[in-house]
Amino acid sequence: MYQLPVYKIGSPSVKEIAADGQILLPRFQRKKSWSASRRFELCISLFSDYPMGTIVVKNEESPDGTKKWLLDGRQRRDTFVDMFNPDNIYFWAQKYLKLQSRLQRDEVRRRFEEIVTDYLQFDDSDETDGEATSSHNSVDVYEEDLSTPVDETEIDVSENGGHDAQQIKSVFERHKGLEKLADIICNVHPIRKKGSHYVSNFTEPFFFGDSVKMSYIEKDDDGKNYVDSAKLVKWISNHTEAIKDSKIDSLTVDNVLEWIDNPPEGAKESIQKKLEGIKTSIKTVRTIANRMANSQIIVIELDDTCHSSDERKIFEIINTKGVPLTGPEIMSAKPNWNKKVEIPSSAVLKSVNALYNALGTEMEDVVRWDVAATFTDRLDPSSDFILGELRTIPFDDETTSRFERKITSGFKLMCGRYRHSIAKDNLDLLSEEDCWDNNDFEEEIRLSCKKLLASDTAFKTLASYKVSISSFLSYTIGINYLLLVIKSFKNHSPSPNNHSATREFVQDCRILLDRFVYEYATGVWSGSSDARLTRNLSSDEVFKEVPKENWDKLIDEVYASNTIDGQHLKTDAIKGLLFYFSMVRDKKLSMNFDEKAEIDHIIPDSKFNKNSDNTFRDSLINYALLPSSLNKEKLDHSIENLEPSKKSAIYALEDIDSESASNITGPGDIEKLRSARIDNDLGLSISEAVKKRRAEFVSNSGYWGVQ
Repeated sequence: MYQLPVYKIGSPSVKEIAADGQILLPRFQRKKSWSASRRFELCISLFSDYPMGTIVVKNEESPDGTKKWLLDGRQRRDTFVDMFNPDNIYFWAQKYLKLQSRLQRDEVRRRFEEIVTDYLQFDDSDETDGEATSSHNSVDVYEEDLSTPVDETEIDVSENGGHDAQQIKSVFERHKGLEKLADIICNVHPIRKKGSHYVSNFTEPFFFGDSVKMSYIEKDDDGKNYVDSAKLVKWISNHTEAIKDSKIDSLTVDNVLEWIDNPPEGAKESIQKKLEGIKTSIKTVRTIANRMANSQIIVIELDDTCHSSDERKIFEIINTKGVPLTGPEIMSAKPNWNKKVEIPSSAVLKSVNALYNALGTEMEDVVRWDVAATFTDRLDPSSDFILGELRTIPFDDETTSRFERKITSGFKLMCGRYRHSIAKDNLDLLSEEDCWDNNDFEEEIRLSCKKLLASDTAFKTLASYKVSISSFLSYTIGINYLLLVIKSFKNHSPSPNNHSATREFVQDCRILLDRFVYEYATGVWSGSSDARLTRNLSSDEVFKEVPKENWDKLIDEVYASNTIDGQHLKTDAIKGLLFYFSMVRDKKLSMNFDEKAEIDHIIPDSKFNKNSDNTFRDSLINYALLPSSLNKEKLDHSIENLEPSKKSAIYALEDIDSESASNITGPGDIEKLRSARIDNDLGLSISEAVKKRRAEFVSNSGYWGVQ
């Protein structure tokens, strides 16, 4: 009879797992594939007292004793093994936090607090359309040598979005171990290259000169002595094992001298100068070891009788990537969110019924969670030019990410409106607000969006493209924009009889969009976008115009070299600029009801190959904004090869002079195309026309387009 598999579940310390010499690797193992960021996030879990996953081993009895074959968890265990070395933790943090050696330690700590707070805040970013995503800063396959710091020329040192002091305090009070992780990073910082080896603030105190022979000293490729950090960790552990943590600060020069065999003359003076650094490095090693000794991980041990087919199934189940719980899903289990809504509106009942029908679940009462989860389903179509498809995504949509975005966006919008923030703590507190038995917020959105579209032809032009601010910038920006539109609407109270208030409201909306497009193009929204959204909600600075000289410099550079501050422009940013520039130039596409605006190349993408100069392949010079039907006609053809009516239509839409543009067919014709693009109304080059129209769009006088 087939014997059922036998297994047991244990919870040894992380230190035990890392140091267990009985654990062996099978002949076939997946290669190391964890990124530095993934490894650092495991450090964050360790020091935050969060669960750290599962390790599966298969026990095998042999004449030499019990062997433990590691079936699952190699990346995790390898990370634990490497984690004993403070330099390794720093290398991972360097990628994750984007550190440079020139940063002061207080700057390193501030960056650590900002980014780790952002990581631990629930549902920080669900963007997949141009914003930075997690794992935070590095998603490359982890194959690098972790003994080599990041090349600083490749590090982006731009500031992350920024949490306020209270948010950071709240996170670090809940996870007190994070202060110790920050201490480790700061104690190692910086790492600098010397010849062909590297020196960190952890290893430097233990280099007593070339004449002092220590077991942790190695020679680099240039024959120079340096401290091997992995060997130093073992050396410190062996020589300080009997010393209590409380006694490390009492170490003397003589104590350290006792650890050196035949110390040469001058060693005492060197130790004296470095004694405080020596103590700090010892405490750093001890901090890591203590944390690993006091943290547990789940280990599933399969018995020797476990059948191979069961091993494979268990491995498959453990490694199957399930759908992660979103913040709203977690909140659905909290009492405050399950309070009954006494008199839900008919619109709420309709959307909540649609949700539970799609989920195949019977609904008894409408609760507060339901109202937030279905909020975007009840939005007026007038908001589509800002939020796009959120309103129309069905609850039974087979695309998990779209469904999650629809649900999550409702919570973000309501939290932004009633809590003026979307930080985790405020999302928790949203359930206590008195906003569940009315449709005030939905009505504010309807009134403000309808007023904006009715009062400004430029926004009507944008809406006519049938794209949204969310789609050509990002959903977080779209949500932020809508919330601030409502803020301005409430501040100014525009009405048919108050033209001044209407102009002020429209002007706010123009300046705000102008700012967000500029910030998106220049990378300001990368990273902690939710934190930036929260700050914007409490500030009126967002309604102040971006200086004209800043925009003029950006426009000149983008059209001249397809770069911003010397960096090649990303396609998402180019498309965002193209939609915005088309809007401010009031470019009409005259589309049919079932059409929308699409972006395509003027000189076809296929004409650019590896031997071409591809600088302007995806650029404002070579991009066209066309109705979808005309874009379909064009496909991959050169404009010159189209029938005359189609060619003339594209030339007119894109302000291309037909005489100057004859025979523009390939990459070598970019400069010819640039010269041929002249604004038909202004008689200016496209870049100069954009600068003029943009300035008019945000100007405090003129109000062109305002009705």
